[in-house]
Amino acid sequence: MRTLSTSLSLALIAFTLSSIFIPSGSGASIQSFDLHMVGEAALKDSEGRYRMVAGIWHQFDIYLDTSADVVEIEMRYGDFTDWDTTNHYRWLYSAGNWSDAEYGIYIEQDKCDRTGTLYSFIVGVDGKVNYGLWNLTVRADGEEIYASEIYVEKAVVGADFHSADFLLWAVPFTAGTIDSADKMQYIRIVNGGNTPLYYNITFSAFSDRINLTGDDEVIHVGGETVRYIRFGTDSWSPRVIKIKGRINVGAMYRIPTASTATLITGVGSTFPLTIYIGHSGYEILEKDGLTIQIKRRISLDYGAESELKIFLTGNGTAMVNIRGENCTIEEIIYRGEKRNPPFPVVLSEEFETNITIRIRADTPDVIAKVIYLIEYGGKDNIYSTDVEVGPAPPPEPVPPQEPDKTLAAAFIIGAAALATAYIMLTHKKAADEVKRKGIEDASEKRPRRTKKKRGGDKR
Repeated sequence: MRTLSTSLSLALIAFTLSSIFIPSGSGASIQSFDLHMVGEAALKDSEGRYRMVAGIWHQFDIYLDTSADVVEIEMRYGDFTDWDTTNHYRWLYSAGNWSDAEYGIYIEQDKCDRTGTLYSFIVGVDGKVNYGLWNLTVRADGEEIYASEIYVEKAVVGADFHSADFLLWAVPFTAGTIDSADKMQYIRIVNGGNTPLYYNITFSAFSDRINLTGDDEVIHVGGETVRYIRFGTDSWSPRVIKIKGRINVGAMYRIPTASTATLITGVGSTFPLTIYIGHSGYEILEKDGLTIQIKRRISLDYGAESELKIFLTGNGTAMVNIRGENCTIEEIIYRGEKRNPPFPVVLSEEFETNITIRIRADTPDVIAKVIYLIEYGGKDNIYSTDVEVGPAPPPEPVPPQEPDKTLAAAFIIGAAALATAYIMLTHKKAADEVKRKGIEDASEKRPRRTKKKRGGDKR
């Protein structure tokens, strides 16, 4: 009995010691979990679940409350028994080593990192997978410490391009730098997809003279970039430089597999860049060694005068004739003197020759023209400036005529005279009538005398 009792005691002690020295589960629990594309903010759906873009590297951050020797992440889609890259992934951290436990390629081992109890996996799923809800499980030393659903979606490379038709002007025979920011002309790229974007802008010519302001290398999801163009010029004669620009945009952090490359393709756009070495507002026309700068169109009020200038460069002598159509050429100045066309002009490629024309818009409501006929190198060249002439002013209204005051006065005086004459005549008639009546009355009152007979009685 004593031997049996001793044996049981020794067994109990051995079991107790074995429970101390045999490793057990770490007991680690998760403090936080985060999932996002490298360098991006986390994407979540309307239910608050993490979104993962297929074919793009993602960072899984697992923060534990204590260290673990083995940390495992498993993702699976559905209840398949045949696992492949379309429905199942598993990644491991084990004793300082990082690995893709299933396929060996869907992890960036040199970018994975452990800092204390924070384990950062740089992993991803292939571009061609089952899109939708996947189940994710995190285990520490074999024990499940976290589980959730993750929505895996197809990568969308979406970019909206807003590029100006770049028109930049530089002064002839003056070296310098022109900047599209001065004209508020820029390239704007808006990321409308679900992947961060890289981009590059190339030019068909003069790349060594073009600089882009700004240093945005990545266009984040939902973000944008704006770039301006600077162009360096030498002391050049008037000319037009036409350059074609191209913007190429693609998804960043793509997993390098054939299916991913096929599904996640880049997009692009083109834009024009035109450099004018000449005077702002003038059209530059080049032909057979002759360069002329003219204004294509001006506007004038009817009867107004204005000065036009043309600028010429070339190599030799040109015969210049200038005439007006529905407008009058008042004066032509070349080298400070008035000239009558046609007249010779000496041209050089080292400087500009300018001619000043003073015109008068003497025909209303027309499109008049100033026509330049230039004979150069044995060839005739015709150019013109349209002059939009306004309408003639309306005629001034004729004021209503006032009655003639002299005539009115004469009328009034005449009327007064007639009235006076009438009154006087009426008074005279009345006076005559009274006088006549008075005489008649007196006659009736006077006694009548008896006439004596002639030769009366003699006694």
